[in-house]
Amino acid sequence: MMCIEPERTLESEVPPEFVEWAAYTRPGGRRTAEVLEEAICRLRFENLDFLTDVVTAWRRHADQGCDGTETTGKTRAKIQRAFVTSLQLSTLPTVPAAFCKRIVTIATNYAKQGMSMKATKDTLLYRYIERTLQISDLAAIPYTAAPYEANSSNPAAERIIKEITTDRDAADIISSCEPSTSQSEAFALLLYTALSEMWNGEAPECHVNTNVATAQRLCFCIFTEMMEDAPINMGLFDPDTNILHVVDDIFPVPSLIYHMVQMAGEDQLLSIIEGRPDSARYAAARYAIES
Repeated sequence: MMCIEPERTLESEVPPEFVEWAAYTRPGGRRTAEVLEEAICRLRFENLDFLTDVVTAWRRHADQGCDGTETTGKTRAKIQRAFVTSLQLSTLPTVPAAFCKRIVTIATNYAKQGMSMKATKDTLLYRYIERTLQISDLAAIPYTAAPYEANSSNPAAERIIKEITTDRDAADIISSCEPSTSQSEAFALLLYTALSEMWNGEAPECHVNTNVATAQRLCFCIFTEMMEDAPINMGLFDPDTNILHVVDDIFPVPSLIYHMVQMAGEDQLLSIIEGRPDSARYAAARYAIES
C-alpha cells in the first residue's frame, strides 16, 4: 500500500514556471527566498528532481551563504531542522493515571484480539525504518516511495520488516515496556497504531524527525538521536499554530496519546479511555476490559 497523497504537495503548490523564473532572475529577492524555503520545508514531494530544482532556485536567493555542493536532502534537512527546533513548546496538563493505564490496556487487548494492521502496517513500517535514517536521507525520500524500497540495501530496514511482520508479537512489545516511565519509540508507535486503527474517521498523522515539518493536520511526532538539537523526543505538533505540545509527567507515552485523542476531538475513543458510563455502546469498548 502506498502512502496517502497529502492535500498539498510541492508539485501542486509551486508552479514550474515560478521555479524557472527564480532560478534565472537576479539574486537577492528576499520574498522569493522565503516562499521557496517555506515550500521546501513544509510540503511533501513526489519527484526528487523537481525538489532539487526548487532547492537550486532557493540557494540563488537565500541571504546566507549556501553550499551548492551539498545534496538536496542535506539542504532540505537543514531547513526542516531549523523549523522544528524553533517551534514554540507548550506543556500539556497532567493526565489521570487511570486513563493512562486504560490506554495501555486498550492497546494491549487490541493487539492480542483485533489488530490486523491492514490499514496501518505500512505506516508502522515506514515510521520504524525512518527512525534508523540520517535526516539528510529521510528528507530526500518522496512521499510516493516507501522507505524500505528507497533503502533496500539498508540492513536495519530488512531487520525491522522481519521483526514487525514475523518475529515479535505487538502485544508482547507493548507489555515489555513499563508504561509509567517508558519513552520507547516502539512503545509509542504501537500505542499510536492501535488507537489509530480504532479511530472514528481520519486519525492524526504520525511523523519522525524532520518529516514533522510536513504535517498538514495534528501530528504525533517522534524525534530520535538522528535529529540533532531536537527540543524533545516526542510530542504533538499542531501545524495550524506551529506549537509543539509536550508532556512532562509520569506515563509520558499514554499521556501524549490521551491528549492526541482529546485534541483531535475523537469523542468515542475518549469516552472509552475515560471509562464513561455510555462508552460500553461503542464496539471498541471491549478492549478496555482488563484481561
